[in-house]
Amino acid sequence: MSCCNSKTPYAKSCIRVRNSTAQTLSATTPTTLVLQGTPVTDSGCSLTLNPSSITVNKSGLYHFAADVTVNPTAAGTAVIQLFKDGVPLLCAVATVTATTDSIFTAHVETDLCLNACCANNPAIAVVVSGVAGTVTNLCVGALKLA
Repeated sequence: MSCCNSKTPYAKSCIRVRNSTAQTLSATTPTTLVLQGTPVTDSGCSLTLNPSSITVNKSGLYHFAADVTVNPTAAGTAVIQLFKDGVPLLCAVATVTATTDSIFTAHVETDLCLNACCANNPAIAVVVSGVAGTVTNLCVGALKLA
């Protein structure tokens, strides 16, 4: 896979994006957040930003992080978690006991050794569940470490 002309083939690709568009949460249905928003950094060819995920294009060791600000409209236990290909990552989860209108920011991060090839390009997403309300800010990053 070759890089497009707008990105240089850095060995250590990096994506950092901020989305401050309000995203509605349901207490009963997990919500996969829209990541695309204001790009902060997008370099290299190992990572691709999609509307609701970051795709890994090259095998290697990666660091993923997300900061999610939530304004709950009802009390509940909010779960913020990274998913890989639709499967929750058990080491990348934050749980917050929320009360009505108690704005909070949760941080999740993990490091993963991922294999990528023509038919298998892992996708990392951020999912919020367990509480109704609104995500008011989201900052997500991915970095190829090696």
